[in-house]
This record gives sequence, C-alpha cells and structure tokens, in this order.
Amino acid sequence: MKEEYPRNEGEVVICTNCIYYAYIHYHRMIHHIDINEFIELAQTTPIFDVRSPGEYDHAHIPNAYSLPLFSNEERKVVGTAYKQQSREDAIKIGLDFYGVKMRGMVEEVERIIAERNPDTNDYTRR
Repeated sequence: MKEEYPRNEGEVVICTNCIYYAYIHYHRMIHHIDINEFIELAQTTPIFDVRSPGEYDHAHIPNAYSLPLFSNEERKVVGTAYKQQSREDAIKIGLDFYGVKMRGMVEEVERIIAERNPDTNDYTRR
C-alpha cells in the first residue's frame, strides 16, 4: 500500500543527486519517494537542488532552485579530503563550510515558499 503524505504549502522537495529523492513536509519528516511521485510533486512543490553550482550547471531538473551546500571549490576540498584522508574528516570539513550558511539557506527557502504562495501561514514554515 502506498503511503500518502500531507499536501500543503510548506512542502519542499530536495534533490541531492540524480538517484536519491527526499520529500520533506512541515513536520520535518523525511520520506523516500519513487520517481513517479517525485514527478507528480514537482508540478506543485518547489524543488531545491543542493549540489554545487558546477554540478547544477552541468545538469539539473527543470525549474529546480539551486541552493548549493558547497561552492565548487568547497566541494573539491571536501572530495579531496574524502579520498585522501577519511569520510569522517570530509564530513567535518563540510560542516565547517556549511554551518555558516545554514541560516541564510533556511531564509532563502522561506522566501521562495512565500513568493510561490503568499497565503502560506507561519505554521507551515516553522
């Protein structure tokens, strides 16, 4: 049986790569979805592509918003650490890069959701 998810103005879809899709709703729960449901959701729900600008420029889902976790250079540093040091070191380096951007990214998502649906109330953005 297919699980149904709430549909409301606070929903977003985040694409981290071309294989993995996650659906996030206002309860902050993450659900894996199949490609068919992703395509259906993409018609009415903002899609945020969190890959680096270079990856986004190379190929992205039409109408997806680019909201990169790392710049191209930061991605290179994290990838090099992953290959030459360890996964754990790469994660820590990535957190150093990403941590200072978190607030701005949340505010950008809130702005986009508000622009797409001006009637969205504060509850759906919490």
